[in-house]
Amino acid sequence: MLYAFDQHLIQSTSIAPEANEDAKLLAAAAGGDEAALEALLARHGAFLQSVILKVMTNPADAEDVFQHCSLEIWKHAGEYDPAKGHALGWLVTMVRRRAIDATRRRTSYENTKVRYSAEPAAESEGSVAVSEAAQHDTTEVLARALSRLPAIQAQTIRMSFYNGLSQRQIAARTATPLGTVKTRLELGFAKLRSALASYGDWKTEFAVG
Repeated sequence: MLYAFDQHLIQSTSIAPEANEDAKLLAAAAGGDEAALEALLARHGAFLQSVILKVMTNPADAEDVFQHCSLEIWKHAGEYDPAKGHALGWLVTMVRRRAIDATRRRTSYENTKVRYSAEPAAESEGSVAVSEAAQHDTTEVLARALSRLPAIQAQTIRMSFYNGLSQRQIAARTATPLGTVKTRLELGFAKLRSALASYGDWKTEFAVG
C-alpha cells in the first residue's frame, strides 16, 4: 500500500523531503548505523512530533510516543520500501499509527479506571516490605540495563536521570549538538523502558526533559 495520505500531508507542508538522502539514512540505520538514525531524526524530528500532536492532545504523551517511535524506526528501518513512496512518508505513517494506538489505549485505560474505580486498600507491613524489595530488584535491573546500552547513550542518560541536567546543560558540558543529545536520550530511554517493561510503569522516570 502506498503512503498516499502521508505524501499529501508532506506536500502540504513547507518541508521538501530529500528522498534519496533519507532513503540512504534509513538503509544505513537498518544496517546498524546509529549515527544515520540520529541524522534522520535531527532532520525530521520536529515535523514528526507535529504529526503526533495532530492526533494526541497531551504534549507529554506525544513526546513519549515520539521516543517510542525512535526505537521503532531503528528496529524496523529495513521494512521501508522505496517503491511505495518517500522515506519521510514511511516515517509519518509509522508515527501517526503509533499515536492513534496510544490514544486508543489511553481512552480504554481511562474508561476502565472509571468503571472499576474503588477506594485503595491500606498497605500492610508485609506489602510495604514486598514493595521495598521490588524497588531494590528493579534498581539492580536498571543498572544492568544501562550497562548494555552504547557507552555514549548510557553516559547521557546518567547525566539526565541521575544528575538532573537538562538537554542544553548536557550539550554544553559535552560539547555535543543539542539535537544529538536529544536523540541519544530518546533512543536510550526507549531501550530502557522496553527492558524494564515487566517491572512497572517507568514512563515518568524516563521522560526526556
